[in-house]
Amino acid sequence: MEALLADYPHEVNEIYTAYIYRLIDRASNRKAYWSACQKIKGYKQALGAEAAGVLIEELKFMYPKRKALIDELGKIV
Repeated sequence: MEALLADYPHEVNEIYTAYIYRLIDRASNRKAYWSACQKIKGYKQALGAEAAGVLIEELKFMYPKRKALIDELGKIV
């Protein structure tokens, strides 16, 4: 993955975020939210804390009524 990140950081970001958005859009319970948040942790490790913070804030804005999702997003360190 490091080779892809080095050569195509923007594309990796787009694909990773699209994947996470799709996971969360389909999720309907805490276990699915937890699983998606594990992917966000991988995203954070690959693309950095700032990018992950932006993604988390976007998700909180997009899904304000999904309290379990908001809770799980708050647990990402």
